[in-house]
Amino acid sequence: MEEVSKAVLNILKDVRDAGAERIGYVSGMISSDGPGFVERNIKRLAGYAEAIRGREHFPVFSPTDVLFNELYVRLRHETEPRWYWFWETILSGGQVTDVFFTPRWESSLGARDEERVARKIGLNRHYLENDPLLLSIKDAVRR
Repeated sequence: MEEVSKAVLNILKDVRDAGAERIGYVSGMISSDGPGFVERNIKRLAGYAEAIRGREHFPVFSPTDVLFNELYVRLRHETEPRWYWFWETILSGGQVTDVFFTPRWESSLGARDEERVARKIGLNRHYLENDPLLLSIKDAVRR
């Protein structure tokens, strides 16, 4: 996981160095519903990220952009504390400026930890749990 976090931080630094004044991260439910719902939640989170990208005028990414198929297969058995460490490292790396909390984020152990980190280090926080567009994405992705 260390090499992945370093690679992500380097990419984010390159984006900032290329002129992006802000970078957003989309936080939400992935695994807290249990293993049978991970695929559904990944689809939802990808949809949320795409919708938020369409609204914002700065780069926005989510875990679904980082953990593509092969990497997800390789890292999916990491422990919860390691995932918390990974995303805390990304959020506190000095490149992310904004965090978007999506529907049901409060039911996600990981998203709640990301909110704690974002609050602690003073990132801009956007709470979108009741956003109509994101709720329509949640409802459209059932399985």
